[in-house]
Amino acid sequence: MVSQIKVNEIIKQSGSSITIGESGDTIDLSNATVSYDIPNFFVRPSANQAINNNTLTTVVFDSEIFDVGSNFASNGFTAPTTA
Repeated sequence: MVSQIKVNEIIKQSGSSITIGESGDTIDLSNATVSYDIPNFFVRPSANQAINNNTLTTVVFDSEIFDVGSNFASNGFTAPTTA
């Protein structure tokens, strides 16, 4: 038996929320709403990429779904600082 939790909205105590739209049996994050102040992002490759054995390969994450804080760019995340 598989356990499942089904929700339409997750609400933090501060009142900020994450809404995820579903499409069939998969979660469609292209219409996701992320609305809290913690920097976060969701990216994915826009196409398949060949990865060879015993070879260093940079996986290119060039399709940005969301980027709260605009800290993801050029295939990397730069953590914000307050100093």
